[in-house]
Amino acid sequence: MSRIIVFIENQSYLNFTKPYLDSLIRMNIEFQIFSLENIKIDDIENEKIKFFNSKKTLNKALINLECDYFITTTPGIGNSFFPKSKILPKSKRPKYIYFFHSLVSPNENYAKNSFNGFDIILSPNNTITNQLKYIVGEKYTKILTVGYQHLEKNNKEHINTNNFLIAPSWGKDNLFSDKYNQQLLQMIERLKDNEKNVFLRPHPMEIEILKKFEKINGINLYSTNDINFRNFDCLITDWSGISLEFFYSTRNVVGFVNTPKKIKRKLKRVERKLNLVENMVRNKIGPILDVENLDLELLFNFQYQKSEYIEKLFLPEFPKIDIDNIFLSLFK
Repeated sequence: MSRIIVFIENQSYLNFTKPYLDSLIRMNIEFQIFSLENIKIDDIENEKIKFFNSKKTLNKALINLECDYFITTTPGIGNSFFPKSKILPKSKRPKYIYFFHSLVSPNENYAKNSFNGFDIILSPNNTITNQLKYIVGEKYTKILTVGYQHLEKNNKEHINTNNFLIAPSWGKDNLFSDKYNQQLLQMIERLKDNEKNVFLRPHPMEIEILKKFEKINGINLYSTNDINFRNFDCLITDWSGISLEFFYSTRNVVGFVNTPKKIKRKLKRVERKLNLVENMVRNKIGPILDVENLDLELLFNFQYQKSEYIEKLFLPEFPKIDIDNIFLSLFK
């Protein structure tokens, strides 16, 4: 069987990667894990995990990499910070495979050329597959629609907890940025006045932001990588893809605070007609909330009207057998 390198940048990406690792294990396919963090995985021997203590040492290994396939959910392969193999002959260089760790559209949320260096992209749904075609050359990149591996079904009846999770995206102008300190505190107080238990969860890319919340009384800090969505009656976010994962698992309301959208790539003219996922879900699975004047009644009384657009984002399902067969066909 082919030799596979799986790159897991840090612990926060492990849950998104684990279903693919499980498939490699089931198929008895040889693999090794590269990481910039000393991660631990319960059912994988430590000898399979190679830890790099700096990007410099990692990049040196990547430039000299010889294997059959390189799999990752970190975008931007081929840039100076995440180089491709330059080993000779070229036939010894790996094919590069990308899989998604979010259900937002790839067009504005990722930097330019985030996907161009990949030979194969595993897309979570047909919506994103069609949107990818505007930003990668199909002649050079094969797109396979396989479903989203990080959706967890909930077949249990929901029990009200009065727990509200506030979990924004990361980067400039997100809800936890200094710009919105006063508005966030007011939001927390309004929820507490309505007998809600408030939990704050920074994006894993900004986990250090927890320090500024440690002295706030009456809230709970939620810093685990894997969120048990069933513990929460409601999610409040800004533009984070966590909204769809939460909604899929709970069918509970998501409040979208109207902070500025994070745009990392300017749309081409032909892309402007696209219905981007992160724009479309707002007011479908929950209301847009004014950050300056939070309308709790709008949030508390929202009812989901079944949407064909939303339901298609969760298809196809990600069954084990399909990804096993895909891997077998790729790695034979």
